[in-house]
Amino acid sequence: MEEKSKSGSRSFIKSVIEVSHIEFSSYDIKNHALTYSSGLASKILGYTEEEMRDFSQDYNRRIIHPDDLQTVNEQLETLMASKPGQIVEMIVRYRRHDGRYIWGYTRKMVTDRDENGTPTRMTIVAEDITELVSLQEELEARVAELEKVSFRNHHELKGPVASILGLTNMIRDKDMIAEYNREIMQHLCRTVAKLDTVVSEIAGEEEDL
Repeated sequence: MEEKSKSGSRSFIKSVIEVSHIEFSSYDIKNHALTYSSGLASKILGYTEEEMRDFSQDYNRRIIHPDDLQTVNEQLETLMASKPGQIVEMIVRYRRHDGRYIWGYTRKMVTDRDENGTPTRMTIVAEDITELVSLQEELEARVAELEKVSFRNHHELKGPVASILGLTNMIRDKDMIAEYNREIMQHLCRTVAKLDTVVSEIAGEEEDL
């Protein structure tokens, strides 16, 4: 009976992982070895599970975008100095097997330490946020476009504003989490502030006519 219960629990956990589209993995810090992976990272990046395990000896330089290596190194230092239960977040680019890069959002936490308190193992939760980053970049481009538009022409405002509203609706419908969600919301707040300024300027000009 107990064995069936354990089997059912494992099956449930596996189903949750598959439905969530989030990678769960465990990494042996001391031996530089990937000890567990739910398999999603392998599927998204296009590498075999064996290749992923081989990469663990020099994972950063073989997978991470060169421009993001400093960010990763800084995050690793923060993780090694972290307190029990502290979560370290990061957004960087990962190289796929076909050479393309995707954006990944990770949350890492030290789960095992030796008798001296030195981290020996960490648990990693990762998610592909390439689409969300693309939406954010497009939103930034529309905001920049808005800044160049004449405040005196209603018709010139329609295009950029419509694009921004469409993008905000798309982002609102996405199931975003944690840090990068807050970053996008900051962009939206700035956009709303710009739109408010535009409306005020137009209203003031119309009153002067």
